Amino acid sequence: MKSEEKEAIMERMNESKIDILVSTVVIEVGIDIPNATLMIIESAERFGLNQLHQLRGRVGRGSKKSQCIFHISSKLDMSSITDVGNKRLNAIVSTNDGFKLSELDLQIRGHNMKIISGSHKGQNILTINDSKTRPMMSIAREGIFSSLQFHLSDAMVLDLYAGSGSMGIEALSRGAKYVTFVESSDKCINIIHKNLVRFDTNFNIQKMSVDTYISNAFDKYNIIFYDPPFDFEDSKISDEILGLELLLANTGY
Repeated sequence: MKSEEKEAIMERMNESKIDILVSTVVIEVGIDIPNATLMIIESAERFGLNQLHQLRGRVGRGSKKSQCIFHISSKLDMSSITDVGNKRLNAIVSTNDGFKLSELDLQIRGHNMKIISGSHKGQNILTINDSKTRPMMSIAREGIFSSLQFHLSDAMVLDLYAGSGSMGIEALSRGAKYVTFVESSDKCINIIHKNLVRFDTNFNIQKMSVDTYISNAFDKYNIIFYDPPFDFEDSKISDEILGLELLLANTGY
């Protein structure tokens, strides 16, 4: 179906000329119909948690009471679907908080993620998930890199509090000229080295605290990724951000 046809159908539903719409996940994002009040997702156990959350978000956008029903595949029930499917469905009905669902999704999927795009698309990224280090969800990375897509080519990139290095690695895969990873954890440094085995030598890894690096660095960067630990004090974050302004190129992000 052509995009013009899809838009015409959604417009008719928005005008209440269509009461029931049977669709694929084409409606997952970008559809805003305030009078849609019921969503039934068939074979819900087969969908990822973020996808279920996006689909559920297509209803309840107006003032009317709305419902989303997660329907399990025919001849199956909660005791017979996969363990992952079971955990996803229990998670999606437990909260409407997208950030909480992202955390639950990471716990369910385990600690592996993949490079989203570029020359190393699909390559696994080993990660660490503990109280101080949590990998950024793919949907969040994709949003960030979509906004940077015209600025990555030949960019000098700084990845602070690098963790597993997923942000800098994604940048390298998408054409960044050079990436500097800054991380103080021995465990994280080891993971970054493993994740970069298939890359060229257009990167360096600095084992030190971020504030030490900021105080001693003199290079200029086009893009700086800054994702401090969750328990950092606001004053420390503010001080580091002020220092980062000196490292950012005139056309940097």
